Amino acid sequence: MPGARSGQVRYVQIPALTSRPLWLSEHYWPGLADGLVLAQVQRCALVPDGVRWLATVVVPGQQTAFGLFTALDGSDVERALTVAGARSDRVSAALQVTAEEVRPTGRARAHGQLRKDMR
Repeated sequence: MPGARSGQVRYVQIPALTSRPLWLSEHYWPGLADGLVLAQVQRCALVPDGVRWLATVVVPGQQTAFGLFTALDGSDVERALTVAGARSDRVSAALQVTAEEVRPTGRARAHGQLRKDMR
């Protein structure tokens, strides 16, 4: 496992999937300078009511960006992005799965310190 030392086990807790509809927008931004990327991402974040922006991942080497949104329907995301001035090339249904690192009981650390047992 990358980052783990020999003989160490890394515990990962995977939370349940969310039931709210998630949508992934795909954007092609050729030749967009670094400062303008932030402006374009801000446009994605300023979508109108009914659509909620969660995050954007920019892939500079491919001149693309992916936005993650919640909304009732993908067409709502498309309309909202158009109104915000950040039209997308495609909007697809998505799932978001994240992992949070946990340690086994008795080995938990908080800010680098061993937790003291409460008595």
